[in-house]
Amino acid sequence: MSKLANTSPNLPDGWVVRETDACGGTAHYEAPDGTIELAYFEVMPGAVLTRIDLACQTLPADNPLGPQLATINWCAAGRCEVDFGERGTLVVGERTLCLSSALALSFSYPTGAYRGFEFFVDLDQIDAASWALLGAFGLTPETLRRILLQHDLGVTLLPGGELAEAIHAIELELALARPRPSWLLLGTCRLLMVLAQTDLEACRMAGFYLRRSQRDMAQLVHQRLTERFAPTASLASLAKELGVSEASLRSYFVRVYGQSPASFARARALGEAARLLREADLPVADVSQACGYANPSKFSAAFSRAYGANPLEYRRRARLG
Repeated sequence: MSKLANTSPNLPDGWVVRETDACGGTAHYEAPDGTIELAYFEVMPGAVLTRIDLACQTLPADNPLGPQLATINWCAAGRCEVDFGERGTLVVGERTLCLSSALALSFSYPTGAYRGFEFFVDLDQIDAASWALLGAFGLTPETLRRILLQHDLGVTLLPGGELAEAIHAIELELALARPRPSWLLLGTCRLLMVLAQTDLEACRMAGFYLRRSQRDMAQLVHQRLTERFAPTASLASLAKELGVSEASLRSYFVRVYGQSPASFARARALGEAARLLREADLPVADVSQACGYANPSKFSAAFSRAYGANPLEYRRRARLG
């Protein structure tokens, strides 16, 4: 197994290290389409816990933490696509946990945002003292291999009960300005212990794998809806063009973006309407037309449901600050 990056990784060009200590550090990256904030902590030899907060759609080509090993990935917000090439794409949705031991080709974030944590581990590098601690939690090399190394392309789980509590405890510690290394270590051991005691099949989520062609179709729908305020009825013609059913195309979109094409189109149109109401002096009827609503009354009703105020009231409040 490849060696895990140490706690002071040789960051590729573009990454700015903000702070380091004996246990880890923080770094910032300015991507072409946004930013990435990263904090990394060596909880034991061979194991690194990272806190990730992205506002972009793609990671840089060079992973700052080195090669992908066995991982536990908790998505607190946003969505993550893990590309395994011709073998398919795994989509990790909001509030889901993913276990994987496969080498991913790339990661992308279709909604342009992601927040969560990842635990990377190379079992061959865990030292005797760490195994002694893990043993106190009932964890052996065989147990960890069963948890972490049997999920080739990954398994996504919907945590509940003790598993959700263990995840939340790590989240709370990582949210501190200075997370305590001993607490991160104990929190990670507890998470592994609970995973060992959990019936993973009982909380396994289905339907999060996509073939590359299916993912590409979802991205094409997103592109069409983003280029213009297209009516969602165009989904039927696009499905016909692609040679799939409208229901299948909608399903691919939901798996990648976490919402239906109609919901995405509506949120985007109303978001643009809110911007125009704040920044321009256009009549409401013109804002309605600009955002794809032919009927101003239907636009006003939809806007009120989304923003809790009709367009004129929203404009007044926005300009009063």
